[in-house]
Amino acid sequence: MTTSTENSFFSRFYGVALLVFVNIVWVAASEITRYLFIDLDFKRPLFFTYAKSCMLSLFLTFYCCDCRKKSSESETTTTTSKNGKAFYSRLTENENSNSSAEETEEEDEDILDCNTLTEAEFEPISITDVESNTGDLSAPESQNSQTTPEQQKKCEIEESFVSSTPLTKPKRIKRRRKVRFNKLREVRRWPESLSEAATLARLPYNKAKEVAKSDFCSKFCGSLKLDPNSDMFIYCVYFAPLWLLSSVSYQTALAYSSVSTVNLISASSPLFVLIFGAFFGKYSVDSFSWLKLLMVLLNMLGVCIVSRFSGNLFTTSLSLFSAFSNALYLFALARLSFKGKNVNMPLLLGTVGLFALSACTPLIYIAHISGFESQLPLPTFKQMFILIANAFLGTLFADSIWLYATLLTGSLTSSLSGSLGVPLSMLADSIFRNQPPNIWQIIASIPIMISFLGASILTSRVQES
Repeated sequence: MTTSTENSFFSRFYGVALLVFVNIVWVAASEITRYLFIDLDFKRPLFFTYAKSCMLSLFLTFYCCDCRKKSSESETTTTTSKNGKAFYSRLTENENSNSSAEETEEEDEDILDCNTLTEAEFEPISITDVESNTGDLSAPESQNSQTTPEQQKKCEIEESFVSSTPLTKPKRIKRRRKVRFNKLREVRRWPESLSEAATLARLPYNKAKEVAKSDFCSKFCGSLKLDPNSDMFIYCVYFAPLWLLSSVSYQTALAYSSVSTVNLISASSPLFVLIFGAFFGKYSVDSFSWLKLLMVLLNMLGVCIVSRFSGNLFTTSLSLFSAFSNALYLFALARLSFKGKNVNMPLLLGTVGLFALSACTPLIYIAHISGFESQLPLPTFKQMFILIANAFLGTLFADSIWLYATLLTGSLTSSLSGSLGVPLSMLADSIFRNQPPNIWQIIASIPIMISFLGASILTSRVQES
């Protein structure tokens, strides 16, 4: 097994372990939410989601500090005089001998294991391009057809010599070779995460240092521009609304049903991920296969059993809508990652917080005025403390780890990992709520767990191939 294969295997194993840990944290956060809604009589899912999402804007502080740290690290090794000449610092022999061997080995392994190009995409080629290329190749032949008198005389001598010699073999008729071009071309793109380093490597020293000094402001202000190609625009338009829709529908379902029932129905998100992959999947991880369909059908079998014998139509509809939004969010995130885009986690989560703060604040007021969800009386100190603690545990901590694990494993495995919350939520309901699972919930959890394990194995095999 090569080094790159071992690293890919351990990264997938690490991602699956993170998904298991995140589901444990999510079940604990769901039980706290259930305690807040039922026991403390704070049934305000819209305000609860709004408060939790606004706290995600704290990730912009981490993003700001990270940009500042990167810009400061690129400054200290050299200094510049007034004349513009650079003075370079030099390592001593002891420092170099102690650290050079270990650092060079790690850097060589990182370079070898780094996938510099994205996965292959195939685009059709127009016939006019091929004809223009063949026309250019035939042009030199017509130019070389004109000969000088000396060359003509030499050719006549050769022809007379050939005619005087006896023919032992028949002449071979020279045929013009034809070249057939493929109608598809393979395209591999350079990732955007390495484009900045490649640009700086081609700049002069003084210019590169000026860019490094202004790196913090340019990165921060450039990412906040609402340009259609900027990260801020992509996160704000595509990811933030899906995040909020999935979270609001899930929290509302928790207010009217048990944690185990909601998690069982929300586990149907792999079906939507598979549908998106069948119609829009260009990459091997998201592509359609019959084994993936079998895993999703097993998952849907468990969901149908629990929705038939547990819960009601309103709770089932909310949970299914949450599963649909979550699947669309995961599929878009996986597509963005496989295209070579550098998914910035602090900026993504911070954008969700800013979107919730700007777009959902009027919605909270409209919901209060219309009577859909009254915000009076104000929450007590105990209710607010539990809300903030739940936001730190289930949103700031767990969701960031979940996004990182999604990039390591894939959208289908990440969506199927929600099935792990089914037995955990049953155990939590039986311990904290004195609500042991019925026979139908236990039967439904078996195919759901099998689908998660099968999808993990299928995804690992596809990535190895």
